Amino acid sequence: MIAEWQTFQQQVSGGTLYQYMHSVAQVAGLSSANDQAALKEMVNAVMSGDVHCASCAEGKAILKQSFPQLYQVIETFEAKYLSFLIRLLKAIQAEIIFNRIAQRITAEQPALPLFIVGPSIVTTSGNEAYVEQVMKEELQKAIGIVPYLTRSFWSEYLRMIPHKKRTRAHGPNVYAHQR
Repeated sequence: MIAEWQTFQQQVSGGTLYQYMHSVAQVAGLSSANDQAALKEMVNAVMSGDVHCASCAEGKAILKQSFPQLYQVIETFEAKYLSFLIRLLKAIQAEIIFNRIAQRITAEQPALPLFIVGPSIVTTSGNEAYVEQVMKEELQKAIGIVPYLTRSFWSEYLRMIPHKKRTRAHGPNVYAHQR
């Protein structure tokens, strides 16, 4: 079990979780192994408790194949305490993003424009490195590892999403508005 959790932590902190799960799915012969983006969407739906997910059965199979103990924890909570687990994870996310990261940035640089959108922090161009560094430091204090963070510009992000289907990004991100 310890080895599995260490692998999970390494994959998350290295930003290779979905690539790792993609390779496990390919070896297991699961059909979504051809599309890493679809795999990411399925696994996020499973881990967030999306009961309306059409491909959740396959997402569960991939998660179970990749990380059996993690899957067992989710499965145990899903059976009786899914809404509690979802609320708990959202409360932890809010504590870290609002009460630790945003509060520290506001205390250190009160004039810095800062907006929170889900698990992401938005700031102006030129401030991304500072915000990202604070996020890494506070996330490491909170969860014990430095997760892989992505940095995007809103203009780039919005071009990638079809106008009819705008969904939120998963995972902590640092967005910067280009002037």
